[in-house]
Amino acid sequence: MTEDELIAAIGARVGSTDVPVGIGDDAAVLEDGLVVSVDALIEGTHFVRGWLSLSEMGYRGTVTALSDLAAMGASPRAILSSLACPDGSEGDAVMEGVALAASEFGAALVGGNVARSEAIALHTTVIGRAPANPWLRGGARVGDTIYVTERIL
Repeated sequence: MTEDELIAAIGARVGSTDVPVGIGDDAAVLEDGLVVSVDALIEGTHFVRGWLSLSEMGYRGTVTALSDLAAMGASPRAILSSLACPDGSEGDAVMEGVALAASEFGAALVGGNVARSEAIALHTTVIGRAPANPWLRGGARVGDTIYVTERIL
């Protein structure tokens, strides 16, 4: 099953909701233009130790989630980080990068969760505010310009 097929299957199980934009776009748009998204960065799946420092991994995991808000034209407001890692010193290094990204993009790091695990896993929930008409995937048309953002540390 592909990622798109899995997302469609999840959407079919959930059924319709009362939110303006739900499963299948870059982020969910709730009432009053509140935009919410979550992303994961998992050791062995999304990165291998040695490619980046632990701080860079935290930064990358956070800006990946924030990019979902940007894709919809939303301004970031808050971040929740759920971190699982082998020990606290590694977790502190990862969170250094999370805090840097939060500061750079003007979002408050407002909470999250920590747990012990054999591999590092960072799940980042971002909350933002959308303009009156958020940019949706379904609004893309042939001939539109596509922008890709990247920041090299």
